Amino acid sequence: MELNSGGFLPPVHIPTFDDILASDAARDDFLALFEASGVSITGLNCNGNPLHPNKVIGDKHAEDIRRSIRLATRLGQNRVVTMSGLPGGESGATRPSWIVNAWNSAALDVLDH
Repeated sequence: MELNSGGFLPPVHIPTFDDILASDAARDDFLALFEASGVSITGLNCNGNPLHPNKVIGDKHAEDIRRSIRLATRLGQNRVVTMSGLPGGESGATRPSWIVNAWNSAALDVLDH
């Protein structure tokens, strides 16, 4: 199983994210859930846009990736799936210049334009 760990979507399947980063007991309890069900974690998925021209979005997604890497280490994983992201097309841009996913509602106004 690949677990979402941030980016475009919140890590709802890792409710004890901060606890796992700080506590061996919390990490072990979380891993025990998977072991008990016979399901293996194959990696974390942190798809977002760390290059987003809106610094609030880009910085949050970049931090999500850093946290996901730390979490992967704590969980004994060596795979974090990410996206490079898309910057703006000009100085002062507030939206990515190339929209590749129509499902991302934050980009619909760019697609309409």
